[in-house]
Amino acid sequence: MTKNSLQSPMNNITNKLITVIIVNYFSSNDLIKTLESLKDNDCYPLVDIQVVDNSCNESEHFVLQQLSQEKDFILHIADENLGFGRACNLVYKSTDTPYVLLINPDAFLLKGALDDLLIPLQENKLIAATGPKIFWTEELDFILPRSISFTPLSFFLNHYPDSLIRRLLWLKSLLFRQGSISHWKTKTPLLQNNLSGGSVLLRRTAVEHAGGLFDPIFYMYFEDSDLFKRLVKHRYQLQYIPSARIVHKFSGCARNEQVIKNEYMDQSSELFYTKYYPDNLLIKLTKKFSRKSASDLWQPELIDLGELSTAGDISISLDKTAEYLVECSPSPYLLPAGGLIFKGDAFHFPHELWDILPTGHIYLRIAPIKNFWITAKVWHWIKN
Repeated sequence: MTKNSLQSPMNNITNKLITVIIVNYFSSNDLIKTLESLKDNDCYPLVDIQVVDNSCNESEHFVLQQLSQEKDFILHIADENLGFGRACNLVYKSTDTPYVLLINPDAFLLKGALDDLLIPLQENKLIAATGPKIFWTEELDFILPRSISFTPLSFFLNHYPDSLIRRLLWLKSLLFRQGSISHWKTKTPLLQNNLSGGSVLLRRTAVEHAGGLFDPIFYMYFEDSDLFKRLVKHRYQLQYIPSARIVHKFSGCARNEQVIKNEYMDQSSELFYTKYYPDNLLIKLTKKFSRKSASDLWQPELIDLGELSTAGDISISLDKTAEYLVECSPSPYLLPAGGLIFKGDAFHFPHELWDILPTGHIYLRIAPIKNFWITAKVWHWIKN
């Protein structure tokens, strides 16, 4: 166990192949399952596990110290909340293994997932990162969406205050839905433009070639998009490996801090677009007009269920002969959205997913999976 983020000793373990970096923030209960899941891989004896605790809480420190002795990992206790990227950098810079696994403490791997992520990296040096198929719940029903690429066009569609543009955003959502269906159904690896830093295996030499792990200007969020953009710019490949499966209870960590998380998201978004598109005219135009009121902009028609306190309040009748895609998102445009491929006479919202979701506005879109065009009508409720 090491104390103080600026004084962590070098930990160059030459007989290890993979450094696992986990950044903890009041997630010690979930962390146990993350650690156990690593064992169910052939490469586990070659894994070096390191945890950075950002909690700044003595009780959490104590639990992690006890856990580090039981589960055999190195613990770094930060004197302050370093954020995700800087905490990962702390371990990354003090190790030298050929590969680095980043995984959130509210995620765990299914059997053989790490092995499946490792094999493509060992076989093809052009691949810099591999990402798994990510389930939202332990029931393996809802699947998290693929990571979105952030471009001037996406900034324009998301922020320009015009009803016609918002209708185009719905069209983009339908295109993203089609891509998600292919992504979730495929059994073969796919090249990607972006991956999730919450569960990804990285080749260290490629990361070094692209300028290092995370840019410290990003306190939280967008640090992974920045890294993957740099890797693609240096002509490396990012690959989605559907046979590697994990469960990530996305939004499960710090559920009660959604407001500050949204603020970090906005700050990091601004930093990202300023870094890569400082003089882009489309972004400048969007920022100029986005200051105007957007209260009367077009959005999908809402089937409003009001304020709900339990998942049992949501039951939607369906045609049992049709196959549906059920999408769930905090965005009325369902962009992005987690999804469930479903067949049955009624959809009942899963209790496990309900428990993971933060409080606030939730939107649901249900339509036959074969349909491309979907009428702009979604279910809406406020989780309290």
